Amino acid sequence: MDMNRQAIAPSYVLGCKELDNDHEVLLAIVATLRKALREHRGQSHLDKVVIELAAYCDAHFENEQDLMEKWAYPDAVAHAAEHERARHRLEQLSVFIRQGDRDSAKQALRYLEDWQVNHVAGTDRPLAEHLNKRRPHHK
Repeated sequence: MDMNRQAIAPSYVLGCKELDNDHEVLLAIVATLRKALREHRGQSHLDKVVIELAAYCDAHFENEQDLMEKWAYPDAVAHAAEHERARHRLEQLSVFIRQGDRDSAKQALRYLEDWQVNHVAGTDRPLAEHLNKRRPHHK
């Protein structure tokens, strides 16, 4: 998949390299999907990008959840619940794509983009701060 990696906004950077790298990749996949919807790309291309997004989200969420468990993050349950909400919306997006409902897919994608920004700023930032305190050599 050809993704244009773009620099993420400074306010989006958490100072935790593994999370920041994942977020950068996720932003690039989302940008690829947004562009594909805007350009009315074919169904097989859209399916491929959504599958890639879902797989990367799952891996990223699992990584975060492993880190929260390993480093005794106190808000792990609430954080994991947010991941489940995003997974649900991502599944809705996937259904809209498979059904060819591009308008609903665009709305679901906008929701996920907003969710991602808010999740990083409001939920991942405290996790990154916790991890950086517990393991300062991983910044």
